[in-house]
Parts: sequence; structure tokens; C-alpha cells
Amino acid sequence: MKQRQRLTNPKANWRMQFWTIAKVMGSNAIMLACAGGSAAGFAAWQSPKTQMAANRDRAVAVVETVRPEHEHAWKQSADVKQNWSIAHQKQGVNEESVQNNWQNSSADNDTVYSVSFSPDGQTIASSSGDGNIRLWKPDGTLINTLRGHEFLVNSVSFSPDGQTIASSSADLTIKLWKPDGTLINTLRGHEDIVHSVSFSPDGQTIVSCSVDNTIKLWKPDGTLLNTLRGHELTVYDVSFSPDGQILASGSLDETIKLWKLDGTLLNTLRGDDFLVNSVSFSPDGQTIASSNGDGTIKLWKPDGTLLNTLKGDTSFVKTVSFSPDGKTIASGSGDDTIKLWKLDGTLLKTLTGHTRSVESISFSPDGQTLVSGGGDNTIRLWNLNEVASQN
Repeated sequence: MKQRQRLTNPKANWRMQFWTIAKVMGSNAIMLACAGGSAAGFAAWQSPKTQMAANRDRAVAVVETVRPEHEHAWKQSADVKQNWSIAHQKQGVNEESVQNNWQNSSADNDTVYSVSFSPDGQTIASSSGDGNIRLWKPDGTLINTLRGHEFLVNSVSFSPDGQTIASSSADLTIKLWKPDGTLINTLRGHEDIVHSVSFSPDGQTIVSCSVDNTIKLWKPDGTLLNTLRGHELTVYDVSFSPDGQILASGSLDETIKLWKLDGTLLNTLRGDDFLVNSVSFSPDGQTIASSNGDGTIKLWKPDGTLLNTLKGDTSFVKTVSFSPDGKTIASGSGDDTIKLWKLDGTLLKTLTGHTRSVESISFSPDGQTLVSGGGDNTIRLWNLNEVASQN
């Protein structure tokens, strides 16, 4: 297996190894990092093939990796298994089905770090520890694989018009792609691992955040517009308000900060003494959800008023997102589950099926489907209409 070239910047190389291992190992490793632990070594990856299969745990589809040594068998059986799986999906998500297991033990070291629906709901983008971005149809068909990052890809996001995909990586870069795999641009400027990247609602600005404690705003042509400084530690996530005028950021320094695009700090929201891993605006911009290291989700007004604390996860909450109508919140956790909540804190449903932490979730534009990616190297699609009918 060919190893990837290491970064030449010693500081960046060490941090890349450390945070890569932390992400692969999950929340326990992150807590070790907070406590000043250390790790060494770095695993090289191969690019896996993929296979779709239906799943009995109310998931519409499951995508798993198929390693090169199994590629011959995968090619022979893919069409038969996929057609069989789709037939069972049409019968209903609770029908008896078979989950594909075409992977070897090394696949356990890979993680799906980010999943995102395209604006038209016809494509799902995923990013993973092998450094690739994959584009899928919602039925699990692999459309394309975008290759170019040196190391794991933490985040992937579509532009509002669906014509550009942004990805952020442990190789310190942000890359912009066409869906056909053409690399449009590489944005360089962060001094450490880039965690999150997303487009403004008008598609004219890109925001990123990093282990270097900063948030950066870019034009799609690569022009750096601004660098926002104020967090004392790693910034894990950053999100635009629906009107594109405000940014919310969550950090290892246990705060959420609200910013104007010119860098003006509007407010600092402080909850319990735990890192903030994910932040998300409601569609009307009146509420901010944050996921926290203490297993809770907090809902805030932009003025800093704490509206509610949602409790129910038994582990580190890694990701949180509002449904398009703003009535439901989905969270993904280190306890391998997805939870659906009302804004008043009522737990609507717990979705089980992932066998390792849920790293990322994304609602389809119509709000009828949820896609999730996890540490078990799978992508799962959940039929929310089916889930609602079971309540």
C-alpha cells in the first residue's frame, strides 16, 4: 500500500497526525487532546470502492466501502444486490433486508466525516478519512469520486446553485470542485487543519474555520476577504445566518461567537464548560443550535439568551441541524444514534443503525429525508415520513 507524502511543515505535520488520530478514535480521543494527551503515527489509506444495500433499521439505504481486494466480487454482484435492495426499499423501510459486508477490518479505520445534500436533493456529497469526496444518487449509486486532497476531508458543502462543491481538509486547504470532478481552485491561508467550510446564501462568499483558531472569508476565486480572530482555541464549526449577514462559530474554547462579516464581534454565548462542536441557524435566523461535549444541545437567541437545553444523548454530540421548516432538530452523537427533537425539548425519535459515532447529518431540501455519515464507514438515508408515522 502506497503511503501518502507527509506535510513538510513540522508543526502542521504533527498537528495533522494528532487531530487525524483524534477524529478517527472519536470523542474519547478529543477529550484526551483537551487534557494534553499525545499520539503518534499516521495511517495511509487506499481508495475504496462502494456498494449500496438496504438496512432494516428504518434506513432507506446504506453505503459501505469495498476494498480493492474484494473488487472482483463486488463488480460481479453489485447489480444484483443493488436491484434487490431497491426493490425492498420500495416495499417499506422496515422490510427484511440484508446489509452488505464487503469490507475488511482495515475499513474500520475509515470514517465518513461529512455528508451534504445538493440544493435540488438529487445528489449527496460525502467526505472521509481516505482524502476523497464522493457524490451519490439518493439510491446509493456512486456518481463520481473527487480526488486531490492529501489527507482526510473534514467537511463538504454545495454552493446554493449546486454547481460548486467546497471541501476542507487536514492538508490545510479548501478545494472548490465542479460536480464532474474538475478542480476549480485551491484556497490556501490557514496555518493548520481546516475543519468546516460552507457557502453564504448568495454563493458569493465562502467561510472556513481551523485548528489555527481563526475563521476566514473568501471569494470563490481564492481572494481572502477577512480573517476573524477571537477564539482562543480550535474553531470546529462556522455557519452563516439565513440572510448571510451574521456568522456563528463554535470552538474548543467552550464558546459560540457571533460575528459580522467585517470581523466585528457581536456576541459571545457561554454555556457549560464543554467544547462546542457544531452550530446551526434556524431557517428564520431567530434561533441558534449548538452541540456540546457534555451530551446536550443548546438553543439560543442571537442576543445570548439560552432558550432551552435538550438532554438525551449519552455521549458527545457531534453534529446538529434544523429541518427546512424549522420545526425539528436532528443531532448525531458519539453513542452511535441520531435523535430528532422538537424545539421545546421533546424527543421525537431515536434512530439506531450506525455502529460507531454519527459524525454528520443533513436534511434533504424537502425535509423528507435525512442523510447521516458515521465512524462505521457508512452513509445512511432515513425516511422521515416513515419515522413520523411510527410515532
